[in-house]
Amino acid sequence: SRSTDRLGMVDGPSGADADQVETPRPATIVDVARAAFVSPSTASLALSGRKGVTEATRERVREAAQQLRYRPNLTARSLRGGTVGPVGIVVDPSLIDDVHDVSRLFAHRLLLTLNSGLAQLGVPVSYLDADADNLPATSIIVVLGRPTLSPSLAALLTDVPFLAAGFEPGDGQVPKASFHHDHAAYADELVAHLVAQGATKLAVLREDADANYSVIGSEAVAEAAGRQGLAVEVIASAIDPVAVQSRTAAVVREGADAVFAMFPFPGAILAGVSAAGKRVPDDVLVVDRAEGTIEAEVRPRVSSLSMDALGSAAAILAAIRQLIAQGSPQSATLPHKLIVRESSTRK
Repeated sequence: SRSTDRLGMVDGPSGADADQVETPRPATIVDVARAAFVSPSTASLALSGRKGVTEATRERVREAAQQLRYRPNLTARSLRGGTVGPVGIVVDPSLIDDVHDVSRLFAHRLLLTLNSGLAQLGVPVSYLDADADNLPATSIIVVLGRPTLSPSLAALLTDVPFLAAGFEPGDGQVPKASFHHDHAAYADELVAHLVAQGATKLAVLREDADANYSVIGSEAVAEAAGRQGLAVEVIASAIDPVAVQSRTAAVVREGADAVFAMFPFPGAILAGVSAAGKRVPDDVLVVDRAEGTIEAEVRPRVSSLSMDALGSAAAILAAIRQLIAQGSPQSATLPHKLIVRESSTRK
């Protein structure tokens, strides 16, 4: 039997089928590094002929590779010959595990757009498990967020061209291009808007977990509020409408006259303000972080801060196309959009 995971990937054989599969696992760069008593990045440098290792170390690594019958990632090198193997995508679990409404969340829109764009190019996609040691061949790797990588995957990034989107490379890992949102820029834009509309105390509601963009975003907004003289408090909340409504009501009763919620629950936020006996936007300004259109369908319409998943995917796809064409992809700041509507407009 075969099963499908949450991203639609099919698992390998199981049960009786698995008993018939006895193919030995090919040696990885991690195996070579262990046999030569060096780090994976050093082993990769030694085998590639690049500078940075002594001749004695290079020879020891080569001997270990020969004994283990190690074969480098030839699929990645096929780029030079004009053919393209699968693009491997590694996703930080915190970007996909907190899904409540797939259509409105950044990571899922980004992945759907990448899949569609690569399909149009005729390039297959392989989702790579950050914890796995036995990895499929890939010609390009895209790392999204800040996943904790297995030794094998970390070593693979020293051998295969990769793009880093919000990822901080480790030792020996040099991305062909890097992509980041400018957190300080969107936070300053958001806070400046709220201050201009008369806000004096801001409550930031974020996920009650160490999710990558939730923590980074809430910290950026808090720092921007400090720079612009706006009182601010960051409050953790569970990701469900009931909890968001309750938290919103509580912070408004405590004097917040502006709420930035890092969840796409505009109805719950408005209900929370109403439960506290206040009105939007007369008494309380409201903005949420979202990727969809439901904010324009509630009344009053809710302002939203978007990380622009479609624009972000377009930037990454452009870099992949440049790599396929044997060009040099350009690093870029990923776009964002502050969409101002009635919920945060007084003047």
